[in-house]
Amino acid sequence: MKPLTVFTPTFNSAHTLRRLYESLVTQSCPDFEWLVIDNGSTDFTRRLVEGFRQEGRIHVTYIHQEHGGPHTVYAAAYANISTELCVCIDADNFMPEDAVETILSAWQGCGSPSAHAGLIGLNCHMETMETIGRPFPDGMNEAYFPNLYSHGFNLHNCTPVTRTDLMRAAVIPSECDVDKDLYFLYSLLQMSDSLPVLTVNACFSITDTQVRMDTRTQESIFRKYADSPHSFAALRHLEMRLKHTSLLQAVRSALHYVAIRLYIHLSQRYKK
Repeated sequence: MKPLTVFTPTFNSAHTLRRLYESLVTQSCPDFEWLVIDNGSTDFTRRLVEGFRQEGRIHVTYIHQEHGGPHTVYAAAYANISTELCVCIDADNFMPEDAVETILSAWQGCGSPSAHAGLIGLNCHMETMETIGRPFPDGMNEAYFPNLYSHGFNLHNCTPVTRTDLMRAAVIPSECDVDKDLYFLYSLLQMSDSLPVLTVNACFSITDTQVRMDTRTQESIFRKYADSPHSFAALRHLEMRLKHTSLLQAVRSALHYVAIRLYIHLSQRYKK
């Protein structure tokens, strides 16, 4: 059995899937599987992935389901992953050619199922290959996800590689089902409450910043708050309860939680 699954949620993303595929077939270490979860695409994704499978260059599993919320995509992924580790690479991202080798070398050299929940690496800009955000500081060889928050790391700028069993066991409230990013983040925070992750100062995922430009704006962030206030409330409530959340972060989460609940209350009154 291979030790790692790269899984990709996709919806009408055939135009970028080939780039990701080409980055996978050129990996310096072929010891992984690729799982594509198609969330009801209406473009030519099915035909494209079937072509990849027929080429036989890497092991590809394709699952098509009716279009649903993000929780259905991740639930399908974790239910069908049999490897020890898994990493989510979105359809509009791709991997540097040494990413799998770096991941497995770090895990086999320093990781332990009894002591670690997985690893976390960096994202890079496609145009410059520079790190998005900043690297992990010297001496930080492992960390809990709340600790990364305290050090000013944005988890959206990192790529976690997680133990499949822990992600499968995560309990997600229904409020987080409506937002992909919050659903995944809730799972990660819950997973890493008891065990730390290894930090690796290497690029695991390359981001096409031109494709993502519209999702990086402050306006988009505020729109997410407005569209998914219950999801954010559930996330902040979790952050307050984590064992490794700093006092400062707990206070910030509490203030944010109160503000969101007030927003929900006022919104409901306004609708009446």
